[in-house]
Amino acid sequence: MNAASVPRGTGRQRLAIHSLTVLFAILLFWLLGFLVRDLAEIPGPSYPEIEARHLDAALISKAGALKVDLARIERLIREQQHEQRILRDGTGTLERTINQLLDLQRTSVQQNRKLSAAEEKAFTDSMDVFLLNQKRDQAINQEIARLTMQKNSLDAEDRLTQEQIEQQREPARKEHQQLLRRHQHRVAFLQLAVLLPLLAGSGWILFRWRSHLHFPLAMAAGLSILARVGLVIHHWFPSRLFRYILLGAAMAVVVRLLIAILRLVARPPAEWLLKRYREAYERFFCPVCDYPIRRGPMRFRFWTRRSLSRLHLPADEAAFPDSRYTCPHCGTPLFEECPDCHFIRHTLLPFCDHCGDRKEPAR
Repeated sequence: MNAASVPRGTGRQRLAIHSLTVLFAILLFWLLGFLVRDLAEIPGPSYPEIEARHLDAALISKAGALKVDLARIERLIREQQHEQRILRDGTGTLERTINQLLDLQRTSVQQNRKLSAAEEKAFTDSMDVFLLNQKRDQAINQEIARLTMQKNSLDAEDRLTQEQIEQQREPARKEHQQLLRRHQHRVAFLQLAVLLPLLAGSGWILFRWRSHLHFPLAMAAGLSILARVGLVIHHWFPSRLFRYILLGAAMAVVVRLLIAILRLVARPPAEWLLKRYREAYERFFCPVCDYPIRRGPMRFRFWTRRSLSRLHLPADEAAFPDSRYTCPHCGTPLFEECPDCHFIRHTLLPFCDHCGDRKEPAR
């Protein structure tokens, strides 16, 4: 079937075709996303394993023991401080009781009266308990001071141990970063190794199917794969490098399109020529040089592409007999006699409008 006679379908059919093509592109982009994520889930280097190879096991064990000892001493200090708070609360109550008894004793002396035996005993017992609490408070202070000194010593030893561990961790981190970077490059290579052949295949199919019925499918697939390739490059490569890659690819696409357009202008395909010829004949212009076709009822008229629709042609076309016609500007034959029915037909169109005889249009 000739490209010019391919049916376009109704408006609803064209809308359905465009909608399903877009849906196909989205689904393919989604599917490629699953594929890319599955490849990205390949296990990479394990930092704990790398760290275990670089760190001294005895040093790690020592650091763990120091952490345990520090936690134990901090717990003991908290217990001693809690006991001291309770003891000082009781001592404060005793101190208030003793002050009351002393006030009572001073009052008795002023009044020449002696304290009762119970009051004397309460005063003596309170003083004994108060002195015992003072001694216990001093002992707790000494214990807290001892534990604090021990904690400071363990803290210093723990800091030294952590510094030694950090010195051993530095090469482990560097090795892990190198292995991780290598793993990321491997994943990016695998993803691009899957996507780039698909992109090349879709480009080849797009080129082969540029006049095919299934061209929209090839276009949708190519755009989906191209978008996924761009996302993969943007994800794995540095933004500065991606900027150069993107600009380089854009320049390559622009140059390729420019070359294709120049080739189309120099040697356009048959369907493009046929469309241009048809539109020029409809507007009474030469398809080659765009000079007005002055024949028949248009022989003595003047028009442009905009004013053509406002022209009123005479109803009696029999007064203007058909005849051969050649463009007076470029010399291209535009109307000739059909060899089959001998009526006048369009020279540059493939079919005779009288008998339907077909010929290859001139290029």
